Amino acid sequence: MEKYQTILRRFLAGLLDMLLFMPLILIGVGLEMTAVPMMLMLCWQPIEKLYGSAYYIFFHHRFGQSVGKMACRVKVVDHRNENPISFSQAFMRNSIDFVISIIEMFGVMILLIQGNAVGSPKIEWFTNVMVVFLIIYGLADIVVALINPQRRAIHDLIAGTVVVRMEDVAIKK
Repeated sequence: MEKYQTILRRFLAGLLDMLLFMPLILIGVGLEMTAVPMMLMLCWQPIEKLYGSAYYIFFHHRFGQSVGKMACRVKVVDHRNENPISFSQAFMRNSIDFVISIIEMFGVMILLIQGNAVGSPKIEWFTNVMVVFLIIYGLADIVVALINPQRRAIHDLIAGTVVVRMEDVAIKK
């Protein structure tokens, strides 16, 4: 069961991955703090809301690991046989984040088209509600991972995956 003791490594991997996202996060904050044309904000929304999902789906499918997981020596594998995960598993693993991001993206775009300025109370309220949903999901994910014997979080249960320590398992190609 040692191979499933990955909670701390997964947390550190998430922090490392967040560092990779920092330039785009800072661009988004900069755009929100300045008076930019609505068309620029409409074009920015898909990038801002979907790059995280695209990153994790690509890396987990292609390598079984994000850059952070590579550095922390953990890998996402199929929970039944420890084979590499399929694209559909990589997508399903990120599906809740993806759906919340899509809802937020379209919600903000609709509010912008309706004439609400970036940073307006309506947009702030809407994005804060989406953040609350992500926080609730994130906390539930952590609780499930802590009580599951294989440390499988909600997204692992949805996708049929498990995260393992690389030194404790023969990783199949």
